[in-house]
Amino acid sequence: MTRYQRGARREHAAIRSLEAQGFECLRSAQSSGPLDIVALGAASIRLIQVKSRANGGISPSELLAAKEAMEHLPRLPGVSLEVWEYRKIGRAWVLTVHAA
Repeated sequence: MTRYQRGARREHAAIRSLEAQGFECLRSAQSSGPLDIVALGAASIRLIQVKSRANGGISPSELLAAKEAMEHLPRLPGVSLEVWEYRKIGRAWVLTVHAA
């Protein structure tokens, strides 16, 4: 499985989770930009970058870089900028949501 395919799996997992919470989701396939998912809810919008690593999660510098890539996006009421980190622990993927 390629790195792109592994990343796409985590993005689809994130979308399933968001849709279960009532969000409509748009995925930016093959994105090299700061956003992977735009989630539209009744009262909020979530702009999300998804990161995943099998060995120990993303590094602090990678998390900082993902947050910095979102700095140019407008900070509007009801809009959250988030980095979703999936890390593998044993056989399970664990999600941590970081505010950007």
